[in-house]
Amino acid sequence: MCDFTTLATVECSKPNSDDEKNERDSGKLCRESKDSLDTIWDLLKDFECDVKTWSLQISDTVGVASTTHYTQNGFYVVIPRFHFYFPTSFASMANFIDVLNNLLMIRNDIEKTAHYLHVLKSNQSSINPISQRFEDATNMESPPHPSSSNINTYYTPPRNDATRSNAPLFEEVSDPLIDITDLASDTSTLDSREGEEEEERDGFKKQSDGSWFQIATGVRMTCNPFE
Repeated sequence: MCDFTTLATVECSKPNSDDEKNERDSGKLCRESKDSLDTIWDLLKDFECDVKTWSLQISDTVGVASTTHYTQNGFYVVIPRFHFYFPTSFASMANFIDVLNNLLMIRNDIEKTAHYLHVLKSNQSSINPISQRFEDATNMESPPHPSSSNINTYYTPPRNDATRSNAPLFEEVSDPLIDITDLASDTSTLDSREGEEEEERDGFKKQSDGSWFQIATGVRMTCNPFE
């Protein structure tokens, strides 16, 4: 129904005694969910609907469902919604009913977002964001949205090298392999007064007038997002 954007992300892995791999996979899942939210937000930001994306991480028989939201300050917030266990015996099936209800709730929420995007793709001009009446729609070409080539997603590193992340933050970073710990220490030493016109930091650019520009969404704010 909506073949131009991802509405939810899922990460599955085998049982692993080392939690570090699962933590790295969880970080990758959050970043993929953020990329999906960027695209959905760009399309639906003018409509009165709850814009968010769902993510699901499954390891062995345990699953964790979360949602990713965009704040007015230009931050992305991941909220864990619930966790569940897949049944491993007939006796445990009774406890799975509540889990199914939650999973069906996720499905309904994703389908609602898909409906907005589907109608938008069919005819953007026919949508009334307040009354949500979609009569007399005609086919129109969908509006432009961020190209995947402009979005740098982190991908899961090899299991034997979990401290590395195979993706740069932005195009300016030349080395495709970035040590996450080194990256954190580098950003902490940035001087907010450096640069005559603008300075880039964690997805934000400081402008010459003192404002901050959020690169992924194009949002400009007067307050310092790091204070």
